[in-house]
Amino acid sequence: PSPLKSLTKYLKLPGLISLGAGLPHPETFPFARLSVETKEHDVTGRPMPAATAQATTSSLPSDFVSDAPPTLNTALQYGVGRGLASVRKFFVEETRRLHLPRYANWDVVATCGNTDGFAKAVSLFCDPGDGLLVEEWCYPAALEAIKQVAASPCPVRMDDQGMVPESLRQAVAAWTGARPLRVIYLVPTGQNPTGACMSLERRQAIYDVARELDLIIIEDDPYYHLQYDGPSDAALLPSLLSMDTDGRVIRLESLSKILAPGMRLGWLVAAKPITDLVQYYNEITTQQPSGWSQAIAAHLLLDSWGQAGWQRHLASVRENYRSKRDSLQTICERELTGLCEWTLPSSGMFFWFRLNLPASLKSQPGHMQRVFDRCIKHGVLLVPGSQFLALPDSVALSPDEKADSAPYLRAGFSYETADKVEEAILRLRKAL
Repeated sequence: PSPLKSLTKYLKLPGLISLGAGLPHPETFPFARLSVETKEHDVTGRPMPAATAQATTSSLPSDFVSDAPPTLNTALQYGVGRGLASVRKFFVEETRRLHLPRYANWDVVATCGNTDGFAKAVSLFCDPGDGLLVEEWCYPAALEAIKQVAASPCPVRMDDQGMVPESLRQAVAAWTGARPLRVIYLVPTGQNPTGACMSLERRQAIYDVARELDLIIIEDDPYYHLQYDGPSDAALLPSLLSMDTDGRVIRLESLSKILAPGMRLGWLVAAKPITDLVQYYNEITTQQPSGWSQAIAAHLLLDSWGQAGWQRHLASVRENYRSKRDSLQTICERELTGLCEWTLPSSGMFFWFRLNLPASLKSQPGHMQRVFDRCIKHGVLLVPGSQFLALPDSVALSPDEKADSAPYLRAGFSYETADKVEEAILRLRKAL
C-alpha cells in the first residue's frame, strides 16, 4: 500500500482515535440522499410494461456537446476525454472568475481528482532518470507517482511560507543529472503536510524564478477554498495560474475537499497543447471521470445551486473547518506547549508538530519509531513526519535513520469530533 494507506491497519485497534487522515467531514457533503430508479426488461430483452417496471429513462440520445446538465443516457454513456461539456463549462467559469491566466490559449480538462491529474502531468513531462523539484516535505502520493515514472525527487528547502525562491534557484544550480530540471511540483495553499501558505509576494517570486530558469510549475491546490483569513472568495490569495503569462503553470483543482472525495472529480487548467495531451491520455486510461459524478456535479452546480448557492456552500465549508482549526489550536496551546512547536495554519486541514525531544532520547537510534509506538500504545494516531520526507534517489537511509531525521507529526483537524480531538491531544501529551 501507499505510505499513508499503510497506517490504516492501526484503525482496527479498539478505542484508537486517529488524527492521521485529511478526510473531509461528512457534514460538509451537500448530499442528503441519492436516489436511483431502475428500468427493467423481460428475458427476451423487451421493456416490461410500465405498471411492472420500476421507472423509465429519458429517450433522448446521448449528447456530449451540450453545456446543459446531462440526461441520464448521456451520463451513463462512454464520454470524451475532456469531460462532459456541462461540467467543463462550470470549471471554465470558475477559472475565469478566480484565476484568468494572462494569456489566451488556455483550456480545461476534467480529471479523476488531483492525484490523477498529477500522475498524468508527471508522465507527460518526466522521463526515467529525470529529476523533479518538490518541497522538502511532500505529499507521499506525489512522491510515489514520481517513482512510477522512474524519476527522482529533488527537494527544495521550505520555510513557514512554503518553498523558498532562492533555495529553488540553488537546487537547480546544484543538479547534476543528465537532463536539466524542467518541472516544479508544489502545494501553495495549506501545504500538505506543513500547512504552509504562500503569501502573494512568495507566489510571485516562485513564478519569477520559474520564468528565469524556464521551469514548468505544477500547482496542486486542493485546499485553495479552505483559506481562513477572509469571509469570502474575494479574500482568496491569487493563484500562480493567475500570474502566468506564458503557459508554464499546470493548475490542479479538485472537488474532493469542498464537495466529496468519493466523487473523484477535478480539473486541470493549462495551455491548450497540454490539455490536449491530457485529454488523449484520459482517452487511453480512465476515459473520463465517472459519468455519475459529472452528472451529479452538473445538476447541483448549474441547476440547483447556481453561483449564489456555490458561494454559500464554500462559505459554510470554510467556517466549519475554521472552527475545527481554532478548537484544536486552543487545546494544543493548553496541552502541548513546550512539548512541541507549531504554527497556526491559515489554510488547509493540518497541524505540523515539531517535537521538542530531550537530547538523551534524540541520541538513541530509532527514537522516532519509539515515539510513534508510544502514541499507538496510548490510543492516538498521527502521521510520522518521515512519510513526507522528500529524498533524492542518491540518498539511502535505513527506516530508523529516515524516521529520526524527521522529528515531526502531522495532525488533521477536519474529521474527528471536538471531544475526540481533545481526547486525542490528551493522549498525545501522555505519549510525549
